[in-house]
Order: sequence, then C-alpha cells, then structure tokens
Amino acid sequence: MYHRSASEEAPASRQWQSSSTHRPFDCDSNNEHIREMLYRYGLRTSLLRFKIINVLCAAAVSGTTVDAKSVHDQLGALALSLISVRDALKRLCSVGVIACNHDKSYGLTTGAKAILEQRCSGRHCE
Repeated sequence: MYHRSASEEAPASRQWQSSSTHRPFDCDSNNEHIREMLYRYGLRTSLLRFKIINVLCAAAVSGTTVDAKSVHDQLGALALSLISVRDALKRLCSVGVIACNHDKSYGLTTGAKAILEQRCSGRHCE
C-alpha cells in the first residue's frame, strides 16, 4: 500500500487562486459569503444561484439592475435555458434574496446586501 510522506501531504485547506479579475463581494474562492447568505434565507447552494448572485452583485456595484435575459446572457457558459434562469430568479425573489422591480429587472435586497457586506468588510454595494 502506498503511504505519503510528510512532504507529500496535501494541505488541509487549499484555496483556489483565480487569475481572473476580482468580482464584487468575492471574499474567498469558495463563495462562502454567498453560501452563508443562502443558508440564512433557507436555501440550498447551487452553481446557478452562485452565478446569479455574482451577476447581481456586479450590477449592484455599478448601480444598475439586470433583467432575466441579461442574467441568462452573462451565464451563457452554463448552457441553461432562459426558463431555468427565470425560475431561479423567481425562487430567490420569493425568499427575499433579490427583488423584482416593476420593469421586470432584478437586484439584491437590502438584507442580502447587508449579509454580503458583513462577510466582505471593505467592499460595499452602492
């Protein structure tokens, strides 16, 4: 049986270092801040929810909101249908993570922003 020597041991907590630019509220590589926020709202985590919230954080920092089509376009690499994105947005809206505006655009709620800002001290949604 193969045994690793002490010098070959994998570090207990390896952090993924991304070469891409820093995204708003991207406190750590495993999206722990988003995971905690979803947990507080009683939701399970999923890649789609992580990606949607990252898009909404970027929009909040730039002072804009986004509609379902814009979110879908920004998530093109995931190869999801627009209906899947709309369903995820509706679910996030129903629990209060995001708000749907009268023009069918979406943005983070004040409570969600507060949770993210608390975890990411120094980076704020405008």
